[in-house]
Amino acid sequence: MQRVLAQAIDAGVLRWTVRRAQLRRRTLWPDPASLNALRAGAWGPLNFDDPGQPVEVELEPAAVRGRPWLQSLQGRSLRGAPADYTFRFASSEPFARAHDQFVHGDLFLPERDVRGAVVMVPGAFTGAHYGTERGFYARLAQGFNSAGIAAALLDSPLHGRRVASGEISGHDLLHGDLFTYALGIAQAVRDVRSTLGWLSANYGPTGYWGISLGGLVGSLLASHDARPAFAVLLQPPLRRKRGMGSALTRVWREQLVESGVTDDDINSVFGMLRPGPAPVCGAERVLIQASRWDTVSAAAEIERVWEEWGRPAISWWDHGHVSMFLSAEALIFEAVGFGDSQIVRQAQAAAR
Repeated sequence: MQRVLAQAIDAGVLRWTVRRAQLRRRTLWPDPASLNALRAGAWGPLNFDDPGQPVEVELEPAAVRGRPWLQSLQGRSLRGAPADYTFRFASSEPFARAHDQFVHGDLFLPERDVRGAVVMVPGAFTGAHYGTERGFYARLAQGFNSAGIAAALLDSPLHGRRVASGEISGHDLLHGDLFTYALGIAQAVRDVRSTLGWLSANYGPTGYWGISLGGLVGSLLASHDARPAFAVLLQPPLRRKRGMGSALTRVWREQLVESGVTDDDINSVFGMLRPGPAPVCGAERVLIQASRWDTVSAAAEIERVWEEWGRPAISWWDHGHVSMFLSAEALIFEAVGFGDSQIVRQAQAAAR
């Protein structure tokens, strides 16, 4: 019964997201030259290289978004307290889309001594229904803050403050253009590596947290970067077809087929987005939080990567991709506890 309910919640919310994000409104078709190059084996590989720390980070005191009465609240609320700062710095080429040339994010700082930091990357379409999502991410950031960990919440490429004028957050990342998607994921990995370098230089050991799309980005980060103090991957869509049978992505596959893209093309591009055979940051620094009945992030695929990665810490939850948020507080508690323990362990090792 619990499984039926979880999958019903998934199906209903994901169908609503398809309508809200207007996934059926095509804006881009795959570039024929890129498609031909892919089939000739000449498109790729994707660039996950570290661009280095940003040359300049623009920091501004954060303005409270949402209802005016939120500005009068003190301390925590169910929506989460606002960020301390917003920030912006130049992203690195190749851009998924020409207008997406800046990284945007929110910085949440602890009230007292800072002994580490975390980069946080949300899931797809974050910003399309801002209020509910923002509450969860803000509460997660506050959880890390309570452990003395500064938290930087990024807008993913083509999300939030990185969308074209008149577009909906996330729409241009997940539509008929397979190449924009792949370039956007690679751009996100590079953005995280830049942010990680900036935070490490200012706040000490820096970890990573990502959900869904952010979990995929985190799996690639852990495969290419040895620096993360920890990596918490919540519902990462790993391997093969990225949950192409779910209510969320079925319409995307339909658009791909309509535009002349085949399953072989999809698999070729997704093959470039597979995590490596082992996390270079170390399996002991990785925590995977997975849903047993997830229709987007298949349990069998997560188990396969978990085995390949040397069986890092993993927790299984009796939920689907969306109903997982019914356990939000427990997920936050576990993620913060894991990140805190890893930072403490590395501080102790450095002191020896």
